[in-house]
Amino acid sequence: MRNWNKKQYPLDSAQIHLQTFFLRLEMDLYMGVLCKGYGTGMEKQMILITGGAFQGKKAYTKETFSLEEDDFADGGSCSWDAVYESRGIFHFHEYIRRCLEAGRDISTLTEEILLQNPEIVIVVNELGSGVVPVDAFDREYRETTGRICCALAKKAREVHRVICGIGTVIKHG
Repeated sequence: MRNWNKKQYPLDSAQIHLQTFFLRLEMDLYMGVLCKGYGTGMEKQMILITGGAFQGKKAYTKETFSLEEDDFADGGSCSWDAVYESRGIFHFHEYIRRCLEAGRDISTLTEEILLQNPEIVIVVNELGSGVVPVDAFDREYRETTGRICCALAKKAREVHRVICGIGTVIKHG
């Protein structure tokens, strides 16, 4: 039996294009392409820059991402909240050291950064390529920094490694 309440008319090409547009928009929103927030693709906006000490990471970062000195917090001396408020942070390894020395809980630092400042550019020294420290605190610091950087790299949109001022993109996603 035919349902007379539902009239069916053929769609013209403009209506089909409009329906296709809204369907794609809905899918993009669902998949997190346009959404803002953790778990919806935004964690892929953070950028991690790593390399040895005095290898030109900061200059490379400023030039590559058009950042100014004022856009950065210095992890060696900034406030605890600067990592959540600044466009970028250099000496991030020193920020981690300061947190450990102060007894701060940094077990959720990666998640907090991604939630509160998902577009941050993080500049950090590589610490694990040398002699294993004799001091227990220095070993803990080096291991903690390495684990946090691995977690950040996993969530980052891009990871760059800088040697002699020359950056190489080692992850692009």
